[in-house]
Amino acid sequence: MIAMPPTFDRVRELLDYDPNTGVFVWRVHRFGTNGIGSVAGTPKEGRWQIGVDRRHYRAHQLAWLLMTGAWPERMIDHIDGDGFNNRWANLRLSTPTENGWNVVAPHRNNTSGFLGVTRNGTGWIARLRVGDKRLRLGTYPTPEEASAAYWAAKAEHHGEETYRGR
Repeated sequence: MIAMPPTFDRVRELLDYDPNTGVFVWRVHRFGTNGIGSVAGTPKEGRWQIGVDRRHYRAHQLAWLLMTGAWPERMIDHIDGDGFNNRWANLRLSTPTENGWNVVAPHRNNTSGFLGVTRNGTGWIARLRVGDKRLRLGTYPTPEEASAAYWAAKAEHHGEETYRGR
């Protein structure tokens, strides 16, 4: 059986959310907290997590609920790529593809040190995924030049939905 998410009324009874800072504070005294007005939640796996009625929820989901009155129907993306930044202006509904657009750090097995850049025997190749296709952007003499090509193409293809704060 899938547990139902908390209701707007229940979350509003327990928590205050400041959309300008993204911070949640308790409206009630809770066992194990510092009491009314203390910051709610704990960091876990790159996100804030808050316990409501013996279940843990991601803070950005609770922010969505409090701001819209409805539980999010899709994934919520942190526009700036910072999972701890739960300011309302930094949250958006997204698909998994859109969520991947603002990845700013290379995967741990990346050997170039740059997102979208791989080594070729004669240079550095820049590639970008657009929809279901992987575009080859060219071969460059340095990884920095390949990275610049990657970010230019990312801005062109992903537009304002891509994170530009790299």
